[in-house]
Amino acid sequence: MDSLVLKSPAKLNLFLNILKKRPDGFHDLETLFERISLFDTIRIKSISASSKIQIKCSHPHVPIG
Repeated sequence: MDSLVLKSPAKLNLFLNILKKRPDGFHDLETLFERISLFDTIRIKSISASSKIQIKCSHPHVPIG
């Protein structure tokens, strides 16, 4: 595989409330969003003919094919 094209769905943030800062430096968030029918197209292409593209992920909600 020398290139891979993926669609990344868009979302509309209806509100975002930034809460307390956690010990790890990040903040807790409260948010509500809705998916909409727009998307970005992501194209990944290898930089040489001899290399290949591999995407690995163990999370069940991330498409890898």
